[in-house]
Amino acid sequence: MIPWHILKLTIGVLLIMLNRFHNYVVEQLAVVNENGRFHKPNEGLSHELTEKSWAKYDNDLFQTGRLITCGLYINITLMDYLRTIVNLNRSNTTWTLDPRADMGNTKNATASGVGNQVSAEFNLAYRWHSCISDKDDQWTQELYRKLFGKEAEDVTLQELLQGLGKWEQYVAFSFCILSRLDRIASCNTSLMEMFL
Repeated sequence: MIPWHILKLTIGVLLIMLNRFHNYVVEQLAVVNENGRFHKPNEGLSHELTEKSWAKYDNDLFQTGRLITCGLYINITLMDYLRTIVNLNRSNTTWTLDPRADMGNTKNATASGVGNQVSAEFNLAYRWHSCISDKDDQWTQELYRKLFGKEAEDVTLQELLQGLGKWEQYVAFSFCILSRLDRIASCNTSLMEMFL
């Protein structure tokens, strides 16, 4: 099981990334202002009306940026995450679970967006969050024992950050050695035998 402090870090990273994306989108919406959709306050308005106009302008930009950011998040969830956990990214199919798609007008169809309802497909997919195999879980737990000398749930945030720093150095060192061995092997295979 993934320790909570790691999830807090990843959630924080996602939050910052989505906030920055939202801010970028709002800036672009204001600059492009396609079809004059967003209206800045006119000159000559009273102070009170100017403030209300700026508040409406800011809110319109913010809400439109929010919708675009939510759309991005939905696409990441449905097109990347869901297709990965259902293993569709390795098959020759374009199937996706997209609740925004028109499902057709069938006679006995359930009304869309009415009440508290969730599709059967989403209900199943949501429950697959825990589909990490025992082998993967054991590998992760063993990695924690090697990096920290104790179980994952006993690792503090400071120890986690220090351990990840060591892990990063190890990966960089390993990559460096492998790239050098590869270059040596292409130049002189007899030198390669000395290292093996």
